[in-house]
Amino acid sequence: MKPNETIAPGSEVGGYTIYELLGRGGFGCVYRATRDGSKDLALKVLHPELLGHANAADRFAREIEVIRTLNHESVLPIDDVGTLPGGSPYFAMELLHGRDLYRHIRLQGRLSPESCLRLMESVCGALEAAHSRGIVHRDIKASNVFLADDNRVILMDFGVAKITDTPGMTLTMSRQIVGSPCAMSPEQLSGGTIDGRTDVYALGVLTYQMLTGQLPFTAPSATVMNSLHRRAARPLPSARVPVSSALDRIVTEAMSIAPGRRPKSPATFLRGLRSAVCPEQSAAEPREHHQAIRVAFSLAPLGSAASSVERAHRALQGAIAMLLPLGLETVSINSRGAYCVSPIASEGDPLVEQVNQAVDTLRPDLLAECPNGTTVDVASGAIYLKSGRIVGGPLLSPKRSR
Repeated sequence: MKPNETIAPGSEVGGYTIYELLGRGGFGCVYRATRDGSKDLALKVLHPELLGHANAADRFAREIEVIRTLNHESVLPIDDVGTLPGGSPYFAMELLHGRDLYRHIRLQGRLSPESCLRLMESVCGALEAAHSRGIVHRDIKASNVFLADDNRVILMDFGVAKITDTPGMTLTMSRQIVGSPCAMSPEQLSGGTIDGRTDVYALGVLTYQMLTGQLPFTAPSATVMNSLHRRAARPLPSARVPVSSALDRIVTEAMSIAPGRRPKSPATFLRGLRSAVCPEQSAAEPREHHQAIRVAFSLAPLGSAASSVERAHRALQGAIAMLLPLGLETVSINSRGAYCVSPIASEGDPLVEQVNQAVDTLRPDLLAECPNGTTVDVASGAIYLKSGRIVGGPLLSPKRSR
């Protein structure tokens, strides 16, 4: 095949009969095809002009590897893999009938909170399966969620997924941003560390779009869009449509600029969304007991000088900001201090050592800006979770400080 040339309908290639071109993207074309007269399949073929580009070929191979790693009802399995006579790699999958979520919103408008929850059950389930295998999707958006006519919800396009636990498999090129700017997290846009919370950010964007029919940010250029995602205040869905404050909270938490302020995982986000959409079910859920680590900041009396009060609280906010990337949640903050808490697997959880190191680093600067008598304590103990949210526990009581 010549560059930019597509396979003509009726052609026989690699044992497949090509019937029609279904779509063309930046890396490949998708055709409706059959093999040996069997059922129709979707055949994805890398553009021949990209064969000389190692990054493109690697991404195509990575998508195959990622999909074959996953076993989830919302991720289509690959039926066949091969190479066409001209050298272009391909893979074949079930041909779906339906439309993607982007087109669905364009045609039908915004979704009800209940419909959002139903779709997110499938999307979050697929992402949990991916994250459990060290795979971050990095391109969650409406056009990559397919609504099949048989009511299945399928998460598509793992072509830019990051395999976080496989050496040599992070294929982001120098100065290249991977993903879709309309739904990219601040850390993606700035070239920062990518982990599962990057996908959680995109889940927040996607939920906002489903609830309102619009993206949270629109801009005339990628540069302005980049700035909005990295710095702008998070818009509330309720500013555009009549939804609850609980939905506002879970959506904006997911879109937090700092990864540590977002729900820790798609499952945690889903529990929060379920609680916001179906509060009566959440009220009946039992509390879950978990071990956790807590950092308690106790400010000494600040006096009446406005400058000293402002300086102390600025120092406190800076100290808390150092802990948020570790995944700690700010449970309370007031004139007397603050509590930051994170569940842990056990006393030997690596997070415990990371938190202790962070506190050792921040303590001198904090105490230098605050009155004598201010303390910073690290402790562990029991907390209670409900729908993935901290709702209390002995560790949150000041009497448990040590």
